[in-house]
Amino acid sequence: MKIKVDEGFCNAIQAACFEVDARKSIITFMLSTGMDISTEQFKKYQDEYNEFFVKAEMLKAQLENQYIKPLYDGKDYSWVLDYSTCEVTVSER
Repeated sequence: MKIKVDEGFCNAIQAACFEVDARKSIITFMLSTGMDISTEQFKKYQDEYNEFFVKAEMLKAQLENQYIKPLYDGKDYSWVLDYSTCEVTVSER
């Protein structure tokens, strides 16, 4: 089933997920090059990653509560948000 999501809300989720992925890539690179993880620079990226991760997870939970659970409450499901169409595809497991 496809569910249309508000465009502004969809964009907010996309932006938060982008920031999570960007920080994750930077941290992975820093670790792979043997960078000292006790530096302020590493701490800054780690703190930003944590901040954006929490924001993204909260927005995803809000999406589920607002758009999916009313239709699938009590059922086992998975979902994927297509940022280009702002549609959530929900599949029962």
